[in-house]
Amino acid sequence: MQLKLGLATLMVGFTVLAQGLVSTYSSIAYNKCINQSSGDGGSSATCLGPQGIALDISSGDWTNMWIQYKGKKFETWELVISAGSFNRIGGDNQVVEWVLDKSAEGQTRVHSLIARVSGTDQTTQTVKSKLLVFGFTSLGVCYRGESVSNIGARQIAESNQCLKNLPVSLAAHSK
Repeated sequence: MQLKLGLATLMVGFTVLAQGLVSTYSSIAYNKCINQSSGDGGSSATCLGPQGIALDISSGDWTNMWIQYKGKKFETWELVISAGSFNRIGGDNQVVEWVLDKSAEGQTRVHSLIARVSGTDQTTQTVKSKLLVFGFTSLGVCYRGESVSNIGARQIAESNQCLKNLPVSLAAHSK
């Protein structure tokens, strides 16, 4: 009887502590976003993600993305342009992947963001594509790493590694 009670208590403890990472997607297609504006130099829009996180995306000859999180805008320029010139975000499907951490108690928090970035290599003139992975912490947004495969990007997204914290964007540089 005591062994059964101990196992039952142990199982309840595991249930309370159990967590799971799940993926969801959001569109970054221009016509699916808000605050759209366009002009001679390109276009910009704000694309909504889960839990109040938003992506500000500016497209033209060069594309840039800012991550709005906890009232701040985090800059990704250095990482986005590393894909090459005439870059773009989102791939053919124009979506980004969010990795959510769901607890057994029903609480959910955003753990990571995976965004495909492609660009033209200036030396070979070939288009290359990679997946950038960003993580969300209590302090801000960090760069977790990159991969050329979906499986590799998800492994990075599921980790808690942070290679570097993203800088907060100055308001004058935001769009």
